[in-house]
Amino acid sequence: MTDDDIRNLVASLTDLDIALRIRDFSNETLLALAQRLEQSTLPRHFLLREAELDDIWRYVEATLSRAPAAGEDAETIASLERLLALVMQAHDFAGDGEIAQSAATLRGAMVPEGHNH
Repeated sequence: MTDDDIRNLVASLTDLDIALRIRDFSNETLLALAQRLEQSTLPRHFLLREAELDDIWRYVEATLSRAPAAGEDAETIASLERLLALVMQAHDFAGDGEIAQSAATLRGAMVPEGHNH
């Protein structure tokens, strides 16, 4: 993430009426979305959070589909598959109104520092 991306991310955390622009599925992005879920209070907020989850889902799915052709190893592919399953689960929890569980699932999808999906 660039400095501008980080500034935009921080600013977007305070405006829950706009959708976060998803550019990756980094720990920072997953954490930001988890926090946004927890801060959301209105029906329109939850619709926007589901759209953000959709964007992360598509981003991970696209990266996973390209991974074998890109020469990614089995460990990386397994990590992407795990991430995709967790993002899908977080989306389902959000859709069912289980916001705390959705946020916790996103936090559980984060990887330890120094590791990649």
